[in-house]
Amino acid sequence: MSKVKIAIAATAVAIAVPTAGVLAHGLGGDSPPGQAPLTGISTARVHAVGAGPVASPAKPGASAKASRHGIGLAYLQTKGQTVADGRTSLKVGPTPKHCRATNGYYFIPHQRHTDITSEGDSLAGYRHWIFYRNNHTGKPIKHVVYGVVCIRGAKLIG
Repeated sequence: MSKVKIAIAATAVAIAVPTAGVLAHGLGGDSPPGQAPLTGISTARVHAVGAGPVASPAKPGASAKASRHGIGLAYLQTKGQTVADGRTSLKVGPTPKHCRATNGYYFIPHQRHTDITSEGDSLAGYRHWIFYRNNHTGKPIKHVVYGVVCIRGAKLIG
C-alpha cells in the first residue's frame, strides 16, 4: 500500500470516529438540538391557554393590527406541578411545531407570590424551556403552573 493510500485511510478514520460519536449523542441525528431527553431533568407537557397576533402599529397613532404575515404569540402552560424541596430543574414543552419558545414564567393560581426562588431559565432547543429553581421552604410546594411564550409564523434567523 502506498503512503498516499495510508494517509487517505487514516484521514477517513480520523473523521469517521468523532462523527460517529456526535451522531451517537444525538447532536447530528434527526432531532434538533435540545429536543432529546436531558439526564436528571424531568419534562412537563404543555397545553395552549391563549394565542394572538403580534400587534404592530404601521405608524405613530395608528391602531395596532395583526401582521399580514400571520406572526403571533402562543401561551402554553403545564398542569399544576409539585416542586420538591431544594434545587431542581424542569423542562417544559414541546411547543407546537413552528412555534419557537421565547420566554417562560411560573405561578401558583390565586396567589400573589411563591416561595420558590428562580435561579434562571433557558431555552432548550427551539421548542422547550428549562426552569432552574430553589425551593428553600423545607417542604414540597404544590400546584405550581409553568408557562412558555412562543412565537409562531416567524422565520428563524441565524
